[in-house]
Amino acid sequence: MSALRASSLLLLVLTAGCTSSSLDFVEVHGRFADGNVIDGRTVPNVGVVPSLQPQVGIVMAVGAPINGPEDFRGVRLEWVQTAVAVGGSYPSSPDGPVLFYVVGAPPDGGAVDTISSVVNGGTITFTGIAKSTTGTFSGLVLSRGGQTLLTIDSGAFQATQP
Repeated sequence: MSALRASSLLLLVLTAGCTSSSLDFVEVHGRFADGNVIDGRTVPNVGVVPSLQPQVGIVMAVGAPINGPEDFRGVRLEWVQTAVAVGGSYPSSPDGPVLFYVVGAPPDGGAVDTISSVVNGGTITFTGIAKSTTGTFSGLVLSRGGQTLLTIDSGAFQATQP
């Protein structure tokens, strides 16, 4: 698991040139280890930007601010566009080509600071790649020191090419 700090307004400002189509969405369903529910659907920010993991390079990034319990601020999904295919299923990995992050507030941060933790594992499936990329995700577990912090059981996304 890798954690990266980003100063941004509330969550995941991708860069100038990011887009957000009213048809785009990210939907997540999950829970924290203590049972608090994560359940949301929102219009995301979408952009082609450098990955939060520098070794991965340039990615399509989808940042979704979703309110939740504790310091949960949302999720971010990244993928190397030339490395995924329709019908392909990929685990989230710090080395790519697909990365799924859980975004939260750092313990010592202010209101606009966030920390993005990449999930290692789970399944992200791409169901369409054209003007819009669509897909689903499941079984994403964020843990630290052997302790499960939260689980994203299921979700879906649609992101229009910027």
